[in-house]
Amino acid sequence: MELDEKTVKEMLRLKLEEGCLFFKSVRVWLTRPEAIAIIYKWISKLAGDALLEGIYEAGKECGRKDYEILRGMMGAPSETRELAAWIAPFYAAMGWGKMTVESVTDNNVVYYVNNSPIAESLKGFGQPVCIYLSGYGAGLFSHATGEDWNGVEIECVAMGHPACKFFLAKKKRKELVFEIYGT
Repeated sequence: MELDEKTVKEMLRLKLEEGCLFFKSVRVWLTRPEAIAIIYKWISKLAGDALLEGIYEAGKECGRKDYEILRGMMGAPSETRELAAWIAPFYAAMGWGKMTVESVTDNNVVYYVNNSPIAESLKGFGQPVCIYLSGYGAGLFSHATGEDWNGVEIECVAMGHPACKFFLAKKKRKELVFEIYGT
């Protein structure tokens, strides 16, 4: 099954009488990106990196669960190169931006996301803000391959870059963060 606009519309189901929206069997909700940006700012200001890591882990868990749903619906690939190309339309369908893969090896993936709703809402923030998306990508690849992947955002629109750039690798999260950021 190809992921296109018609397929995505078939996956969405609104139960208006209950006030619920579903993506297949998973309840989802729509909100403005600015709301998430405000939450991100407050978490960053009040709680710092520890709670932001919780956002990363939430993204990773959702990536794992969504991969399972997509695999059941559409036969999602488990090979790294195929998965990297296959997942780009899903990113767009979820409204997370346009994903473009730069490079893929058996051990790492580098990709860009244009029009990230969070980064667009936090232009000028001065640090990477798409931590949920880096976790989400790591979760997808972890579940698909059966190996532990982790990710970091290395460039962000919120820092003045033209697109958000992500690096996923088969490394522990702390090692990867230290390798990229030195802290």
